[in-house]
Amino acid sequence: MFKDYFKEYIVLSENTIYLKVKAKTGPSYPTKIPLSLTNELAFLIGIILGDGHLTKNKKRIALEMSNSEIVYSTKKLFELLFGIRLTIHQRQDKRPNRKLRYYFYVYNSMIYHLFNKIGVPIGNKSRIISVPDLIKKSSEVVRKSFLLGVFCAEGGKRRWRYYGLSSSSREFRDDVVNLLKSIGIDVKKDKWLYKKYKKEYFGLYFEKESLKTLRECRSGQTGRILNRLQKLLEV
Repeated sequence: MFKDYFKEYIVLSENTIYLKVKAKTGPSYPTKIPLSLTNELAFLIGIILGDGHLTKNKKRIALEMSNSEIVYSTKKLFELLFGIRLTIHQRQDKRPNRKLRYYFYVYNSMIYHLFNKIGVPIGNKSRIISVPDLIKKSSEVVRKSFLLGVFCAEGGKRRWRYYGLSSSSREFRDDVVNLLKSIGIDVKKDKWLYKKYKKEYFGLYFEKESLKTLRECRSGQTGRILNRLQKLLEV
């Protein structure tokens, strides 16, 4: 599926699951590139669209969150899926009453280009993101894994007894609503104006119990992440 994205690189070997490729510059070890849209890759696309970004000046993927368990699990997924090694760092937000932040960078041009080709924009993406077409056309299990990634990044309690998210991209909110409906979750939409910054935000919310619908992707590392998310929300 993704083979044509990497014609500029040297192909070292191939099997039915991965390409093993090595860039002309960069890491000395080969990177595994999946030839199909796996649950793990779908999760990573979702969490990077939600709380990560592709930096503009460097071919680098960055993810930063305050939830250390999800960051460590996401790092592990990157390492298992692509055969790379990553390091997690900590940062103390200088603003008052802020939690310690955990982050890692993926310095790999092949993975960077893969995420961009699939649909993760480069640079400031908050108002222009949407759900990639590959995800929309994928199997139900893959869509659930993608949604798990999105909600690990952007999800939270809303309207006291509901769960949901908000986004500055109407298209992304609407795409996520459609995906939730496609797996049988009854979801509602709202929007509001953030007066301080004069920006419009678009939200969605649903019963927290509906998160149990994501149990079908409960396997391996994504399953452990789902367990942690549900425990955090006391579902």
